[in-house]
Amino acid sequence: MTSAGALTFTSTAVIALATSLSVRPLLLRLKILDVPTHRSSHTAPVARGGGLAPVVTIALGILLFVATDEAPSERTFLVFMAVVVAAGLLGWFEDSRGVSAGKRAAAHLLIGGAGVGALAAGRPTAWWLITVAAVAVAAYINVANFMDGINGISGMHGLVVGTTLGALGRIEGVHWLAVIGGVLGLAFAGFLTVNLGGRVFLGDTGSYALGAACALGAIAAAMDGVPLLSVIAPLTIYLADTGVTLTRRVLRGDRWAEAHREHVYQKLVDGGWSHLRCAVVVSLFTATAGGLGVAHALGGLAPLWVVLPLGALSAAYLGLPRMSAWGSHRAFGVERTRS
Repeated sequence: MTSAGALTFTSTAVIALATSLSVRPLLLRLKILDVPTHRSSHTAPVARGGGLAPVVTIALGILLFVATDEAPSERTFLVFMAVVVAAGLLGWFEDSRGVSAGKRAAAHLLIGGAGVGALAAGRPTAWWLITVAAVAVAAYINVANFMDGINGISGMHGLVVGTTLGALGRIEGVHWLAVIGGVLGLAFAGFLTVNLGGRVFLGDTGSYALGAACALGAIAAAMDGVPLLSVIAPLTIYLADTGVTLTRRVLRGDRWAEAHREHVYQKLVDGGWSHLRCAVVVSLFTATAGGLGVAHALGGLAPLWVVLPLGALSAAYLGLPRMSAWGSHRAFGVERTRS
């Protein structure tokens, strides 16, 4: 690790803690609160918009590195930072004022298109690939937003995905990815210090920024030669949960965008799991998926032997609510027999 990298990571960790500890008083002063609804996993109003902390941390961490290192990938750093900040600002407006669904969707596509277009400038990239990548960024912003429903789950996702991308950067010799992955992971790890206890929520500010960071980081890495399967791997569990849940709702004729409690993690919490237990289990599945991606990058696993385990892992994750319910019923039956 270079001296610039060590300084960046140390400073990012300090900034992450400082911003996370100071964001709640600001949100309370501004009266930006998350009021519980039937979809919520909490019962009392909580400050929302805490994602401002990791957004500021990511921006400052990247700026510090660019200022202290001879970064040949300076454009990638700045484009990544701009996209994360733009997504966070959109989320901030949604948290503080509200933004119509149509305007949000258009803004997500605009952010994704601008980010991917800026990264692709000067590269021989087909226009349809840029379009697909832009839609992918917009889609994962929504995926991260849908999955941000319990304490700790998004912070841990940022930590795991960031760590995985950072590891892939070191393996493949993609310097900017190693730095950005570390900054991303540290930014969301810092937020866990105030989020695990439910004192403050990421809000759309943080979930939009998280989704944009994960998706654009993966796309930019693939553009620089990191195996596509490796960068998709840590996103698999979130994609499986959201994709299957929305598909079921559409097939039933439900309004897919309407608030609900049908995600796997929501069913687990409704089944009696604590927020912490659920967030840790989801993150362990994500980390395992990311590990498969890392193994593929190291050359230890052929594509087929990554895809098949990822499919099995996703299926096991999707089956958790049923397995948990079966275990509970079995335990209840044993208890009744004993009594």
